Amino acid sequence: MNNITQLGKSCCGCSGCEQICPKNCISMKPDSEGFLYPEVDESICIECGICIKHCPILTDVSRCNIPKVYAAKYKDRGSTFKSTSGGLFIPIAKSVLSMGGVVFGCAYDENLVAKHIKVETEDGLYRLQS
Repeated sequence: MNNITQLGKSCCGCSGCEQICPKNCISMKPDSEGFLYPEVDESICIECGICIKHCPILTDVSRCNIPKVYAAKYKDRGSTFKSTSGGLFIPIAKSVLSMGGVVFGCAYDENLVAKHIKVETEDGLYRLQS
């Protein structure tokens, strides 16, 4: 049997195997404590081994490429202090709006209930800060 079930209880529950399976024969099922583990429908599994190749527990990390890291800093300190994201949300949102896009985010309504809203102009961006 060449599939993810050979992992046993060492599974981290990431669901990567379920997502990558070309036959959709893997589903994540909770155990008696509620932790998710892969369950394979053997009747449709083709034993391709893709689930094993993509498992972070069964995969040798040294074969993976080192991920690139990007960093940015917004120099407008006023916006930085108004934003929980450190201010980077504002320049990114302004860029999206300038290209004709729409920005979505969470804001409180008049009853202080959090709602997802859309903002189509820079004037409305303040509602998505803090």
